[in-house]
Parts: sequence; C-alpha cells; structure tokens
Amino acid sequence: MWMTRQRNDSKPYARSATVMYGRDDMRVMMLGVNWRPRKNWVVKPQFMLVRNISAVAGYAFEKNEYSVSIKREFR
Repeated sequence: MWMTRQRNDSKPYARSATVMYGRDDMRVMMLGVNWRPRKNWVVKPQFMLVRNISAVAGYAFEKNEYSVSIKREFR
C-alpha cells in the first residue's frame, strides 16, 4: 500500500509562532505477506514506513514499524 497526504494550515500561525502557514507532506508505505504454514494457521509479517515532512519543526518525523501476527482459524 502507498498513501500520501498533504495538510495546509488555513489560519496564520495555527501551529507555530514562527511559521506563518504550516504545511505537511506525509507518505506511508506498507508491505505485508500472508503465509499459511499449516491448514488452519496464518502468519502475517508486515513492514510500515511513515515519513512526515513539515514546515513546522516539531511535526516532522520518520517511523519504521515491523509487526508479525499469528492467527489460528477454528472450524
């Protein structure tokens, strides 16, 4: 999955005393795989990268996240 989002402040100095109109560009990339090691079991590893580029220094960040979920189906 790939997602992008833009945020522009509608009022001057809404989030900062030094930046008149703040602007954020956020990008998210996710990659995941489903694996069935046995008939009733599903393993889902997933990687996510989030990057927020902001004109306001306190709002800029980058985050990497990795998770694994294990599910058993009862029938």
